[in-house]
Amino acid sequence: MVCSLCYMLATIKLNSILNAGQALSEKQLLSIKWKKILFAVSILSTVGLLVFFAKHRFYCHDLAFSWFAFFEYLIAIANMLFHFTIIWDFPSQFMMIVQGPRENLAQYLSNRPKLD
Repeated sequence: MVCSLCYMLATIKLNSILNAGQALSEKQLLSIKWKKILFAVSILSTVGLLVFFAKHRFYCHDLAFSWFAFFEYLIAIANMLFHFTIIWDFPSQFMMIVQGPRENLAQYLSNRPKLD
């Protein structure tokens, strides 16, 4: 969780440093805006998570563990959405995942060019 928050903060800071003084596209601005929102959601959810963990662990409050789990899910969703903003960072790039017959894979691997 700490590493995730550090990654989010580093990404936001690097974006502001590397893009300082440049005119950004609408998609880049949208990406940065959502990264900041999702980072704030993660921070607030972490605080909520810690509060309800303490209430559950030390005071045995009713529904404290349910609220802890709710904030845990919020952190996971915010983390996934943060990574999803990459579609605004690289709008012209595509990722293709293909699975073909194993025979074709063996043929490709045997005929691929050697790299020096």
